[in-house]
This record gives sequence, structure tokens and C-alpha cells, in this order.
Amino acid sequence: MSCHTYRTKILTVQFCPLCHSPPTSPPAHSGDQNKFAIDSFATGFCKSMDSIHLPSRQSTVALREVTTNNWKAITELVVNREQLGLVPPNLESLCEHQFYTPNSIVRAIEADNIPVGYIRLHQEQEKEQDQGHDNDARERGASSSIFLLRSFMIDQACQGLGFGTKAMLLLQEEMRGLSRDKAIVRVPTKPFAIVHPDDSPEHFLAGTGFRKSKGGQGQEEEMTWKS
Repeated sequence: MSCHTYRTKILTVQFCPLCHSPPTSPPAHSGDQNKFAIDSFATGFCKSMDSIHLPSRQSTVALREVTTNNWKAITELVVNREQLGLVPPNLESLCEHQFYTPNSIVRAIEADNIPVGYIRLHQEQEKEQDQGHDNDARERGASSSIFLLRSFMIDQACQGLGFGTKAMLLLQEEMRGLSRDKAIVRVPTKPFAIVHPDDSPEHFLAGTGFRKSKGGQGQEEEMTWKS
């Protein structure tokens, strides 16, 4: 079950008549049966709530493989309405990975083993001469593994808890370990213009080591991270 599913089940229901926690509506009865049914239902609900663990700022964040065990939970995750134009639906992204770009990298972002986000990277070129401004690197003929960040999202119910920053740092650590070559992660900034500045990922990316730069042949602006 994903973070989105947990919070949807809790936030869209009423309240517990005993402890004011939010259960679903109790069964309707009459007279003493009604009171007994409500009390029994509420007591059972409160006990079941004790076993539900919701992610928090203290949760342990990890990147996991997308497997048959968690892919469905990943497809249930959604960003908030203002961010919808920035990333494709996770189901669409997983299908594209499966059938069209199998060399891409997909990861589930989990907080305390609960799926809260999703990442997809497409490897553009196996190796390319570094075209950056590091003269020493160019003189050494340094090669790079270049990736395009196609999807990076945290479910709307789990945003603001630091999961995105932790996940990005874990992704960068994984990129460093992929090979001995320099890893470059590119993020085109053109889509950022379609959202309000408060919802733009530019500040988030800058805070995790990405820098503004010019792209390839089209010279479109982008943000890049280099290992």
C-alpha cells in the first residue's frame, strides 16, 4: 500500500465516536444494539489504527527496484494538481520503460518501506567527451555517462517531509557508483515555465547540487548535476 492510499483512506472518512479518530461510518442499528455496535466498531477501529504506520520526517528513505511487489503502489502515487504538467503519470512512465526504453533506470522511493515516490532516468549516451568548462578534464579526455531525468516525483500526500531531498542524494550516490566514468544527470528546464514559481523544481534541484547550463545542439537551458 502506498503513502497516497494510506492518507486517502484516513482523510476522507468521518470520526470515531469514542476517540474522535476518523473511521468509516459504523453500521446502522437501533436502540441498545446501535450503541453496542458503535462502541464495538469504534474500539476495533482504534486498535486497527495503532497498527498503521504513516511516513514522517523521521522515516528512513531508500531507493528500491520496481518489482511485481510494488509496481501497483507506484502507479497510485500522484503529484499535486499544480505539478501535473511536470511529470507523466507513473503508469505511463513504467510502460515506456518496459516497452520502449528498457535501458532506463527506474526506482521506487520508499519511506519506512512504504512507496512515496518514483524516479526514472534514461541513459542517453554510454560515453561522451565531457563538454563542460573543466579544462583539465577535457585535456585528460574524460568520458561521461549521461542520463536524462524523465521522472522524479513525491506523492502529494507525502510532500514537504524531506523525502525528495533524501531520495535525490541517494540517487546521486548510486550514479557515482555506476562506473568509473563521470556521471551527468540532465534536467530540461523548459517545462518549469508551465507551473507557478512556488511549484517549480528549480530551487529543489539547485539545493541538491544541480547547476544551470546550456544543453546540446539546441542550446536549450537545463540543469545538470555531475559526479
